[in-house]
Amino acid sequence: LASEEFGKAVSLISDGFSLIAGGDTYGNNYLYNYRQRSSSWETNLALLQRPQELAIEQLGAAVAIEGNVAIVGAPRYGNHGAVLVYQQVFSSGTEDPTWEFQAQIDAPGRQTSGQFGASLAIRGNHIIVGAPGYDTPTLDDAGAAYLFQIADGQYTLQREFTGNVSHGRL
Repeated sequence: LASEEFGKAVSLISDGFSLIAGGDTYGNNYLYNYRQRSSSWETNLALLQRPQELAIEQLGAAVAIEGNVAIVGAPRYGNHGAVLVYQQVFSSGTEDPTWEFQAQIDAPGRQTSGQFGASLAIRGNHIIVGAPGYDTPTLDDAGAAYLFQIADGQYTLQREFTGNVSHGRL
């Protein structure tokens, strides 16, 4: 795992028996899904599916989980950033749940180098996504945060917050 910055982002599932860990390096296309078995932890090397693989996406730079939903930041995805949404699914006859890809949230406006997905959080039916490299019309790297509401499998932008200092990195 040399040069992957493994552990840069981690999140523990509410059952306390599973976690997802990612890194932050260019070209890191891995999300590690660990499951506790008795006193040991095992990883599922099949990892989480991605809708499309890009060489420099920084997949897993940020990870957040609430209930059976995981959101994963990829701030260099398509050079504008994205958040990937996964649902934990329990199948009959299997001991372990799997994570299925549900949706991709792209950066509003798809601003190049905005780093959408560099930080994120999920609470109830809201997701907030940070984009520290976002440029306003008058300020470079002022930063932004985007609040999305989740309803019926749709992710609707509710509000955009922007920094007001050049290179302020909101």
